[in-house]
Amino acid sequence: MNLIKNNPYRILGLLVGARPKEVSKQASRLQKFIDAEQKPPTDDFSFPAFGGLNRTKESITESVSKLNLDADKMNAALFWFWNGNPITDEVAFDALKEGDINTAYQIWDKLIIETKKEYGEAEKRFWKTVTEKNHSAFHNCFVVNMLQKNGSLANAIAGNLYFLESDLSRKFISSVTDSTFRITTKELQINFLNGIIQEIEQKTVNLTLSKFVSILNNNTFSAKADFLKNISMKFAGNISAHIETSKKRRIANQANAAKTGEELYQQTKNDLEQLKSIVGSQDFTYTNIADKVANEILQCSIDFFNYNQNINANIDYYNSAMKLAKMAESIAIGNLAKEKIKDNINTLEEMQFKAIQALKVVKQAYDNLGWNQKINESVVVDLIQKNITQQEVNIIKNSDNQAKKDEYKTLVNFLMTVLSYYYKNRINYLAYWNSTSFPSTPRTTPPPRTTPPIQTSFSTEKSWVEENPGCLAAIIIGAIILLITLFSN
Repeated sequence: MNLIKNNPYRILGLLVGARPKEVSKQASRLQKFIDAEQKPPTDDFSFPAFGGLNRTKESITESVSKLNLDADKMNAALFWFWNGNPITDEVAFDALKEGDINTAYQIWDKLIIETKKEYGEAEKRFWKTVTEKNHSAFHNCFVVNMLQKNGSLANAIAGNLYFLESDLSRKFISSVTDSTFRITTKELQINFLNGIIQEIEQKTVNLTLSKFVSILNNNTFSAKADFLKNISMKFAGNISAHIETSKKRRIANQANAAKTGEELYQQTKNDLEQLKSIVGSQDFTYTNIADKVANEILQCSIDFFNYNQNINANIDYYNSAMKLAKMAESIAIGNLAKEKIKDNINTLEEMQFKAIQALKVVKQAYDNLGWNQKINESVVVDLIQKNITQQEVNIIKNSDNQAKKDEYKTLVNFLMTVLSYYYKNRINYLAYWNSTSFPSTPRTTPPPRTTPPIQTSFSTEKSWVEENPGCLAAIIIGAIILLITLFSN
């Protein structure tokens, strides 16, 4: 964590609260070693056990400048060690000088934690009341935890907020700044939390923004409402950035739109949850951004399905498109967004079993044959090949709806009993359970899209329904042609 490792107090080898004369004296001492081309000693309070220490003429000068103004000193103090209780703190500092981080931690931890065990339960840890004996231990435990690889960041942040909420935080402020300096408890907490946000954004701490918000939501402190309101805008900004990236990727590569949509879902899932926990599920900030995510994921579903349908791709694009539509449905809040998604899901569900509808029409035609009537098998097979592609057979094959699969098998078996061998061979790809390889079905060039997009306040892009006008109607039209042309005396 840079705010701790490169803290100006650490660069100078001082503890929080060092007076201006002490700062100047220590800076001059370190500069002399550097001028003499000697490595500055580390027998001060820089604690080398915590890792690399950047001591140059420039870093020393910069550190001194950061400890001139009270506001800067206060911000630096929030992220370095404080000798608030010499009786216990100095023993811990001696351990740190020797590189014994664990001993120092144990000294402070015992001062701030008490364990309680209720009947039948394991021991639980609770914060002790903040007193003059342990107030600096809360702060110092935070610093140690943030520096340790296995430190508990949640406890570190919660413990320091617990201390900063107490009246004894005023003693911490007065030990660092001049008596004329004024800062409220809320302002002090916000400065502390903003420092952690800075580290998260720079990826110098093993903590995500979502996890950080979870920690804050589990604690009570004065600045909580104001800080979370501000941070909610960061979540909204992150989500908006992911949406824009998704749009660009989807437009550039519709063949990969399913992956783009799934990645958007994963990238925004936690941020949406955290935003909802801050502002509530009915707040406009949340509902607006949630609907935008849902709309973009749905559009990935639409573009992916249409692209693969247009090229008659031999992949299971139906299930991928449906999966994305369901993801969008789980996110959408507004009625307009929900209705649009529902329309597309309903159409996809109908399309899943389009082959069954076509076969039902054929069977009905055979069932309605009168005495001395025959059906033109060539027309039957041509209509089937045009309306039931290999991909649509695969959709049924991969469906989890066993009842529909059984219905489809029954209809195919019926068809195979009424057709002659030549015509059965042309459509044997329908019986996916009888063969592992099928002849290719004719491919037709799809007609150009002519339906204009419907403009709404929710989206200006085309929905699956809008992109596929009359896809099911084609079956009905084919059925009418079938009934008109198939019967002959």
